[in-house]
Amino acid sequence: IEKKVAVMEGSKSAHFKEVARSRARLQDMEKDAAKIKDTLVKLTTDESLYKINLKFDKDGAKINALELTDFKSEESEEFGKYINKLFLTYKGPDEQKIGSLYGFDLYIRQKKIPYESNGMFQYESKNDLYAGSASGIKYLWNHGIPNTDNPKLAARYFLNAIDRVTTLREKYAKDYDETQR
Repeated sequence: IEKKVAVMEGSKSAHFKEVARSRARLQDMEKDAAKIKDTLVKLTTDESLYKINLKFDKDGAKINALELTDFKSEESEEFGKYINKLFLTYKGPDEQKIGSLYGFDLYIRQKKIPYESNGMFQYESKNDLYAGSASGIKYLWNHGIPNTDNPKLAARYFLNAIDRVTTLREKYAKDYDETQR
């Protein structure tokens, strides 16, 4: 009987450990679901802002209505050249607003990336571009690097970045459904 009691106490202990582990896992999943839902709400808001403001030309192509702070032009190639020049030569503050597009603010950001050289840590500056919304989400395209070889593609960088909002919303909606299951 004492052996059976010892086995039962071991089983009881294992059961309560498993219950505690399952409870912790459930709490983690609930936190993840709350974060995903919060992001999903922000993405839905951004998507509606984008779709309300989006304009198309007579051929059905999206109009790139860039409004840059320090640059005015009617030619997309000129916008692309300016964006590339700014991207390659920017040495300003960590982050600077450079314009707007369809209700989203456009930024250039300089990051300092540490690396080791001869046993010493040094920093390399890298620039990237992103579109930010009032919700706080930052939209990048091509890891924040415009196409420096083709100015027309560089001019559409921010439009491509913002255009990802629908894909991201769908991804987060799918993730949310999975966490709910």
